[in-house]
Amino acid sequence: MLIHIILILIGVSGLQAAEKTKSEGCELCSFVIGSALAKIDRTKESRPEGTRAILEFIALFLNNFNSDISHKDLGKGTAQWIVFWDRLQTTWEERIDKFTQDDRQRTMMHTVWNEVGDWMEEAVAEAARVVPAKDLRQ
Repeated sequence: MLIHIILILIGVSGLQAAEKTKSEGCELCSFVIGSALAKIDRTKESRPEGTRAILEFIALFLNNFNSDISHKDLGKGTAQWIVFWDRLQTTWEERIDKFTQDDRQRTMMHTVWNEVGDWMEEAVAEAARVVPAKDLRQ
């Protein structure tokens, strides 16, 4: 399902925005990260202490990741999104490997990470819904 959403959306807002501004980076990627950060901020206080700590760790990770990629050329169109998502997942795995070797902690962190990943997918779907139909034809 994510691939279908990506294919619908990529040529629309991400590519058009990049072509209009001629800037490097990925506006869709920043939007998705921003949406995840907002949801983390809204929901973390209602979570148990351990989950809240993991959400704060993920928020820090996403802020740093967004800063790291904001000046990099990730390509255009569908490739841009695929490169972003691959780098995001790979970087997350590397950070977790450095952070802990405890399987229980890793499992907990990946469980919360997967939930945040679902929120990012929802943000992509939401962005696809708000793009005017005329932009889809361009």
